[in-house]
Amino acid sequence: MADSTPLNLVLQSSVNKQPWVINQRIFHILNTYLQPNATLLLTNATQEIDKLFLLNHPREEDRENEDLESFLFKMWGVIISVAEQIPWKHPGQTRLVEVILALKDLPGPRSVQMDSWGKLVIWLDLPLLGPIMTERGYGRRFMFSYYFASVLSLELLQPSI
Repeated sequence: MADSTPLNLVLQSSVNKQPWVINQRIFHILNTYLQPNATLLLTNATQEIDKLFLLNHPREEDRENEDLESFLFKMWGVIISVAEQIPWKHPGQTRLVEVILALKDLPGPRSVQMDSWGKLVIWLDLPLLGPIMTERGYGRRFMFSYYFASVLSLELLQPSI
């Protein structure tokens, strides 16, 4: 029987600092989709996250003068923070992995040149997710589930075709 316990997720932020509006929106989408009785569909969740992607979101007040790397570091940081809060046996772990894999499968690959990372394809290459998982994993001793880490690690290791 699947765990139907609602998740009590919290958006992490710096002391005395309001989280960035895009991070708030990403967190809201994830918090809605990951709940056991969610009505938000996977396709809708991933499309909503994609709409928030820096290159798809021209509203200057929401961008905070972000560059692409900074945006990705913040976005993946929210996703990993959410993963760390979900109990390892909770179906929300699987649903979170589904979101990331669905992002990877979004149509219309867009190549971007990132200063120190070279040319990457959004979302297919899951740019910067690997380095951020590594940084967070070592710093926090892998607080996210083995399932989350192993499935995404395999996705990051597979070459894009």
